[in-house]
Order: sequence, then structure tokens, then C-alpha cells
Amino acid sequence: INIPYTVVFQYRRIYAAYYTDADGYVQKIDKIADLGPEQVIEVLRKLGKKHGGASQMGCRAYYVYSKKQDETFPMTEATSSLSVEYFDDSSLTHFLTYRGKENNGML
Repeated sequence: INIPYTVVFQYRRIYAAYYTDADGYVQKIDKIADLGPEQVIEVLRKLGKKHGGASQMGCRAYYVYSKKQDETFPMTEATSSLSVEYFDDSSLTHFLTYRGKENNGML
């Protein structure tokens, strides 16, 4: 299985990061405390250069998350829906640096 560089967000912060190394093994980044927005952006840019840059549409990364729907009635169960957001370089920088991560998800 080839896993692209993947950052997991949980509880409004970076929770874990995974990637497939050159030998085909899935690796987990152990020092999450050292993994900030600047490091994530740097890795994604390096990978983009390695694979020919961002796509023709300008997509550098995408964020997949499950968003809870507001409960209409107190007696009903809350439901969730899957959402996807696509980022170019500037929107990725804004997302990682300034925007709150209200929902758990993967980049």
C-alpha cells in the first residue's frame, strides 16, 4: 500500500502523520510535538516538486473530515456527513496556520 504524506487532526491539533518510505514501508512520524504548520507545508512542497508540482488545477492538498450536523430535535441522534476541501498553496498555509480545526480529519 502506498500512503501519501497524511496528517491526522484530532482534538483541534495534529495528532499523527504517516507516509510510505522509499522501501515501501508505512512509517509514522514519532515527534508530533515538533510537527507544526511550517514543517507540513515544507514536506508537501518538496513532494510536489518531486512529483512535478501541484496539479494543473493547483491542488496542493485536500482535507477530508466528518462534520456533525446540528440536532434539530433533542430526541433525535446527531448525524454526520463527509466533507472534502481542496487547497492550493495559499489556502493550505492559511488552513494550517490560522484556521481552527473544529472537526477531526485527514490532510
